[in-house]
Amino acid sequence: MKWLSRLKIKEVFKNYTQRHPETDSQASTNANISNPYCQKSNEDEKTWTFSGVDTEGEKIEFILCETQLEKSPRGITIGGSAKLSDLILKDNSLTHRHARFSYRDDNLYVEDLNSYNGTEVDGVLLKPFEPRILSSDNTLTLGEIKFTFTQKN
Repeated sequence: MKWLSRLKIKEVFKNYTQRHPETDSQASTNANISNPYCQKSNEDEKTWTFSGVDTEGEKIEFILCETQLEKSPRGITIGGSAKLSDLILKDNSLTHRHARFSYRDDNLYVEDLNSYNGTEVDGVLLKPFEPRILSSDNTLTLGEIKFTFTQKN
């Protein structure tokens, strides 16, 4: 049955790229997440690379870039629904529209969007709709997925 869910993920990403041609059909290297936001970045740009393992033991990695975050004044949402989220991560512990990343005042923020399984920073559950600054020494947990991340520049 695992192959069936992977086919669905690929179909979701195919549909997304058809609706958003500016992504130039950039497929993520990971089958569990479609990330049209930051595949290539310039050398001077800030980037954040998030790495973790989903509930089925599959490696997950995605990158957020300063430029794309600045172009998204409302932020970039992550969740399990292609209709409701910008970054699509297929994992049963995430809600359709789980959390939002935003960038302002030279800081990266994460905000829980009233998700069912919550969002934690360093083991502390975030209150819904209250943004929290992320730094490289933090651990971010979305649902049951723990992410470590690094910042470049």
